[in-house]
Amino acid sequence: MPNSLPNSDLKNHSLNGFPENGGPPPTGCVLIVDDEAANRILLKDWLSPYGHQVITASNGLEALQTAETESPDAILLDVKMPGMNGFEVCEKLKSNPLTAMIPVLLLTSLHEREDRLRGMRAGANDFLFKPVDLPDLLLRVRNAVRLRQMHSEVQAKLEEITRQEYLKESLLHMIVHDLRTPLAAMDGFLQLLRMNLGEKLGDRSAYCLRQSLQASHRLALQIDLLLDIHRLEAGQMPVQAVPHDLAQVVDNAVSPLQPLIGERFLHLDCPPVPLTAIGDPGLLGRVVSNLVGNAIAFTSPNEGSISVRVMPRAGRARVEVADNGPGIELANQQAIFDKFFQASEESNSRSSGLGLTFCKLALDAQHGSIGVVSAPGAGSQFWFEVPAPIEEAAQVESEMAHVAGAPAS
Repeated sequence: MPNSLPNSDLKNHSLNGFPENGGPPPTGCVLIVDDEAANRILLKDWLSPYGHQVITASNGLEALQTAETESPDAILLDVKMPGMNGFEVCEKLKSNPLTAMIPVLLLTSLHEREDRLRGMRAGANDFLFKPVDLPDLLLRVRNAVRLRQMHSEVQAKLEEITRQEYLKESLLHMIVHDLRTPLAAMDGFLQLLRMNLGEKLGDRSAYCLRQSLQASHRLALQIDLLLDIHRLEAGQMPVQAVPHDLAQVVDNAVSPLQPLIGERFLHLDCPPVPLTAIGDPGLLGRVVSNLVGNAIAFTSPNEGSISVRVMPRAGRARVEVADNGPGIELANQQAIFDKFFQASEESNSRSSGLGLTFCKLALDAQHGSIGVVSAPGAGSQFWFEVPAPIEEAAQVESEMAHVAGAPAS
């Protein structure tokens, strides 16, 4: 039984530890769970004058139902109750997502260390030992209520941020999707101009027309990329994980980029036998195109060097795209995969736009991984890995070692 204080003393009772100039202490809804009616009445009489709304339950089952429907700010839970004891009730409260974040204060006359540990294992937030001291009760209830209110505030802010992010993404997706129609019309009219007036245009006008067509094509690619990123983030992009020859996928992706190579040196290194990978060949081909396209964009047209290597590694299939471009600062090597990442003007890091974001999302959707090894002035090596049949990958690795004249491991 808790110690009682005369009702006339309640409002004038000194609460050591309450800030005198910090405003009124927080109040909330407190659920009292005790099988003895006298204890429920006494605790309610103690808490109500201090602004708390008090509701009660006489057993564990009633407590679980009341906590779920009323969502109190704190629960004062007696340990020794017939049927379901306080430890069991606490465990069920903490395992229910609807009540897991409600602070539980165990009321107990058990002072043994093992009992306290059992309460902590059940998820109790605090303990009150009988006979209960009023200032101690009020301070602990105040702290529990404030903890609950702080959690509710954080949860509300998180939900608002999530809602705003969803609205922003939805608006962006809608705008990008609606841009396709006028862009298709503009591209069509430019194509008509080239067909009807191409031979009649002077050099300057023909150059402007070609640049306009290229710009419209680039914009169309960026729009498609944004829409694909949105679908990947929403889990709506169809991904077909099928066995395929990764070296063939890489070769098919690199070949259309040959006109962009110019005077750069490009070396393609593939294993002498097919390397089977498990993934979506279309998406992986686009990943390779993005990585090689980035390497082309960030290397010198005259002295640029790019190597593309396909190989097995630790039971997976791996592709490496290396260049001798300006390199990337260590601090930016993870951020470049973030959507809309832009390096500072002082930075040597490449501005990757959306391409690397697409690459990361496409590989995440196929249980793959992607990364970069780089340093300012030392070039960059982008790599990605996808699952591969372990036995076949080991066979390819052995064959590569044999071709190189080295003993197979």
